[in-house]
Amino acid sequence: GIVGKWHLGFASHFHPMERGFDEFYGFLSGAHSYVSSSQVLLRGHEEVYIDEGQYLTDVFSEEACDFIERHRNEPFFLYLPYNAVHTPLEALQKYLDRVPSLTGDRQIYAAMTIAMDDGIGTILNKLSETGLEQDTLIFFFSDNGGVIRYTDTYTRNAPLKAGKLFLNEGGIRIPFTMRWPGHIPAGSVYSEPVTSLNVLPTAVFAAGGQVPGNVDGVNLVPYLTGRKSGSPHEVLCWRQYPNRAVRKGNWKLVQYSYHDNGTLVMNPARLYDLSTDIGETNNVAGANPGVVDELNQAYQDWESGTVSALWQPRNPNSPIVVPDWDGERIELPI
Repeated sequence: GIVGKWHLGFASHFHPMERGFDEFYGFLSGAHSYVSSSQVLLRGHEEVYIDEGQYLTDVFSEEACDFIERHRNEPFFLYLPYNAVHTPLEALQKYLDRVPSLTGDRQIYAAMTIAMDDGIGTILNKLSETGLEQDTLIFFFSDNGGVIRYTDTYTRNAPLKAGKLFLNEGGIRIPFTMRWPGHIPAGSVYSEPVTSLNVLPTAVFAAGGQVPGNVDGVNLVPYLTGRKSGSPHEVLCWRQYPNRAVRKGNWKLVQYSYHDNGTLVMNPARLYDLSTDIGETNNVAGANPGVVDELNQAYQDWESGTVSALWQPRNPNSPIVVPDWDGERIELPI
């Protein structure tokens, strides 16, 4: 089942129930009002609406608990992509009252986070009430870092550089939490880089299945329990065509692009040593040409196994200029 935001296509063949889900409650677009009773939701393929006075984050939490209750006696998979804390910035007064020291958008954003946190707590309580706590593997993570562009100031990623839509650490380094009582030590911290691509093989392992050999990602459980040492990934790559980033160990290479009169121009690649420069402030590409070549080759090796990018930047002659970006002119293909 899926409860929440889809954002993976509007066409009928992209509908969640055409992509492997048996149940769907949520919306297909990238954003939705949290309070408006006039905006359409879907239950399966049927249009439905939230009741006046309801808050969408609360509704999704309740739907998730209902799914767990109905499937408590059988194995299930539930995907709960809250749209919180995405815009529009909307919160109920009862959540705003819990952050009285904040004001403006910062207060609303914090209140929206509280609502989501409460919802997650409700779901954890449901798993406990139904006796499923020990048998349930939970993943919690964001899809990107906080937005930090234009005039938005309600999120802060410091000391990380940039935020949502960027390939710097502020955009791709996110909270990632797992919970599986009796299997993963409670309160432990794992410091090696991982990726959300690891969710599938880890979940398949937990369910007792065999992970296909052609899946990107690895089963994290042996690393989290100490049965395996080292890093799960020798190389991690990101492609936001045509922008790109690659990390190997503590070395990270980032390269952005822009269009000049319709011609694609690649900015020089920037190299950072994340062990000493988590904020990506010191470009050491000039002093480490061998590392630049090594990471470029690692990226090319990875890209050779992927399909070509299907979408191009939306406005090739209208670049997004980012303040304090070391003088670079860049475009974000959104």
